[in-house]
Amino acid sequence: MTMRNHNTRCTMRGSALLYVLATVTMAGVLFAGLVHFVVSHLRYDTHLEPDVQALHVAEAGVYFYRWYLAHHLEGLTQSQVEEFWNSDPLGVDRNGDGYCDDTEVHIAHYYGIGTYRICVIPPKKYSTMLWIRSQGIVASGNTTRTHTVRARLRKESWSEYAVLANADMRLSQGTKINGRIHVNGGFLFDGVASHVVSSSLSEYRYPDSDTPRNNPQHACWRRLGRWWCKAVWTNWHNDYHAVFKSPVFIAGKEYPVTAKDFGSVSGDFAVIKAEAQKLGLAFDPRHEGRLIELGEPSSGKMRISTVLRHDPQTFGIVKLSPASTIIKDIPSEGVVYVEGDVWVQGVLPENTRLTIAAQSSAANARIIVGHDDLVYADRTGSCTLGLMAQGNIETAKNAKTQLRIDAAMLSQEGRVGRMYWWDDYKDRITIYGAIATNARMGFGFTSGQGYRNRDIIFDGNLLDNPPPLFPTGNVYTIDLWESQ
Repeated sequence: MTMRNHNTRCTMRGSALLYVLATVTMAGVLFAGLVHFVVSHLRYDTHLEPDVQALHVAEAGVYFYRWYLAHHLEGLTQSQVEEFWNSDPLGVDRNGDGYCDDTEVHIAHYYGIGTYRICVIPPKKYSTMLWIRSQGIVASGNTTRTHTVRARLRKESWSEYAVLANADMRLSQGTKINGRIHVNGGFLFDGVASHVVSSSLSEYRYPDSDTPRNNPQHACWRRLGRWWCKAVWTNWHNDYHAVFKSPVFIAGKEYPVTAKDFGSVSGDFAVIKAEAQKLGLAFDPRHEGRLIELGEPSSGKMRISTVLRHDPQTFGIVKLSPASTIIKDIPSEGVVYVEGDVWVQGVLPENTRLTIAAQSSAANARIIVGHDDLVYADRTGSCTLGLMAQGNIETAKNAKTQLRIDAAMLSQEGRVGRMYWWDDYKDRITIYGAIATNARMGFGFTSGQGYRNRDIIFDGNLLDNPPPLFPTGNVYTIDLWESQ
């Protein structure tokens, strides 16, 4: 019996010893793993730091070049900007092969951390975009790390808005706008906007003679005998368009925001005229203007006729001059300048970027559309048309009942729209492009005159390919970033 108890105690002691040994072994394994984890991460961090530094140095190269451009290009005209790019600026790929050799690349040290090598692909003719390739190089001990970033810089174009206005605006309920909208004044909008609607004001004095509706949003109020309203508002109850079954401001409203300076457009006509003269497409004043028919008598051509007489009340052409009609090739990238009024219609051929400008020293020259459609042969991005008028861009009274306009339209001192004619009823106007108007625009009226349905669709291709020599902002912004 005693022997059995002794064996039991020995067995228990042996079991405890095995448990202790197992616990110690497991602890040793865990400790060894922890040591290995810490050591491996220390080694990883040692290698990681130069890589991160190389990335930061490469990014610094991009931001340096953006500063360099702002320092050298701020306040310059388009012709002066072109001279800058032809003056051998830092780090530019001069031979156009898409790479920079040691004689082209710009190399600079960055605060003793590393070195960046910058190669710049300059903007093509009439383009607002450039590419920067910056390689960051960091040496640490016997290790050298490199990292490359590639960034696209672009000037903001006036053709980036579906509607851009330098005045108080009012668009009635038959209007649908797909694209950004900004007005420097106040905006009463009774249509449907799919993108953000912004104003440079917080409130404004209501300019029309009718009384704003007493809507539950309390958008308007009386002050000193006049109506005042919020900068962006609608007559629809709760901002909901009951006819289209949609919110009026689908993406919301923003105000106040920075105003757009329409005065900066004035210098661009001189550049367009000079460029058109080089192409043989600048036309001096003769009689009452020119009719430009794109795609006539065949694709790739344009027929340009002298307008001897037009009806000043309806903007219709009364008489042309067949003897002075000429046929010109449409340049794949180019501009047409007319000193006087211009009537435009037809089809812009594929792979064509064209700007038509109208200016006059005697009176604000106009561009008149609508006798026939003005459309692109291709809407996938190969076509871009800019209509740029010193005065109004108008639709003629006898314009098509269902009218299509594919173009970015800008009026420097006038407006884009349609005159009020009594007993004038049209069905639909569809604009694919963009509108920038100095004065209040509109193709229809609350009385029902003009176009009953108005669809304005922003052409997203204008972001990358605005019409040649269309006005742009002065600052390059980064709109695409790639880490390599």
